[in-house]
Amino acid sequence: LEESWLWVIRLKDAIYPIAYQHGNDGVRFHAMKFVETAILMFTSDPSVSSEPPALHQNVDAPGFDVAWIIGGHPVLDASALGQEVSRILG
Repeated sequence: LEESWLWVIRLKDAIYPIAYQHGNDGVRFHAMKFVETAILMFTSDPSVSSEPPALHQNVDAPGFDVAWIIGGHPVLDASALGQEVSRILG
């Protein structure tokens, strides 16, 4: 899991500059959509419970909320993710 997360970070670090500097509008658009998705994924939704649904619970696509990893995930650092979103948004 840790190695996979490190590859995701490398991918993110390669795509973020493209979103802000690339000359091709099509490439920049897709890079910006990646940045948008990253920001939405790592911003807590106040309307979602801070506890993830039980695996056996039949919930209509609850999605993911970064609040579910707050509390010490061994690889994902929720506070670092939140700081990065704040830095990206300025």
